[in-house]
Amino acid sequence: MTNRLLARRAAPFAVAGISLSLVLALAGCTTIPDASGAAATAGSAAPAAATYTARELSRVVERAATKLGVEGQELNDQQIKDATAKLGGGAGLSAMLGGAKVTYLPATCGDLITKALSGGVPKDLIAAQLTAGHTSITVSSNDGKPLTTAQKSSSAQPIDDALNDCRTMTMSFDVAGVTTTADLTLKKADLVTKAESTVALEQTMVLTVGGQNISAVNTIVQGREGNLLITVINSRTDQTTDADDPAATPDPVDAVNAVVASAK
Repeated sequence: MTNRLLARRAAPFAVAGISLSLVLALAGCTTIPDASGAAATAGSAAPAAATYTARELSRVVERAATKLGVEGQELNDQQIKDATAKLGGGAGLSAMLGGAKVTYLPATCGDLITKALSGGVPKDLIAAQLTAGHTSITVSSNDGKPLTTAQKSSSAQPIDDALNDCRTMTMSFDVAGVTTTADLTLKKADLVTKAESTVALEQTMVLTVGGQNISAVNTIVQGREGNLLITVINSRTDQTTDADDPAATPDPVDAVNAVVASAK
């Protein structure tokens, strides 16, 4: 099997992994627990933080892109909500995998992932997003109001369950009559940003296609700065080449820091 054919077969799964990470983030993983006692103290001691409208979030993203020196696709709040609705939650994931029936091991992870995917963009938050190369930058907040305590410090239960019970899982599905498996691993990554609080995850997906392995790695960095929630996802596969990436791809930590600087 040629590398080009492998890349073509792998593409839906790489996209699924990227979208899984993104929807996990938008479905609730952006409500970030404080990374340390020091971060919590800094957050509580800060003066009244700025609040944001949908237009102001778009401006934050635009300024961050300028600071990073990148160009890419920008989505406003309504465009993000429309895209999430079209994704269709858990059913959307199956559609992205070519409509194949997906099975999970452990089996309970299927329900947990479906619940996580069903949320889309939280209805009570607004957002803006920039995609540059293989990195997406999403900022979200309440519309013109401060984030609630729960939004600042509590992570959604479906996400907690997925991380606690499905740090390792296997997905199986059919592609062109060939059974394909993907092993997924979730783990925390030790990354530091200039945001008030930060949590970083690394999601690794290893696909078995035609007896050969193809890997995809998503680095997910989430930060909170005042009333701003930041999610940056960098996604690459071993089939990715510089030719596939005409736009500059910002480093996730640099991206979070650029958003923090742009929000001031």
